[in-house]
Amino acid sequence: MFGCSSFEDFIETTGGSFVTLVHPEDRCRVDKDIRDQISGSPEKLDFVNYRIVRKDGSLRRVEEFGHRVHELDGRTPLPSFPFPPL
Repeated sequence: MFGCSSFEDFIETTGGSFVTLVHPEDRCRVDKDIRDQISGSPEKLDFVNYRIVRKDGSLRRVEEFGHRVHELDGRTPLPSFPFPPL
């Protein structure tokens, strides 16, 4: 998806953070949409769409379903990727 050759390349390209995956112009809207949706959902579900910037500079549109997960002590863990979205 990002045009990366390895997980390390993906981390270097994206900064390893969900926020930096999202196109800079979409970040505020995506953050607000996620917060609004999970606050109104007992299951803490959200659906957002946004752009990403690939390694080569091209743009792609992404549609994402999410689910906020909390640790037993109430902390919110860092996002994890079940597979690298290279």
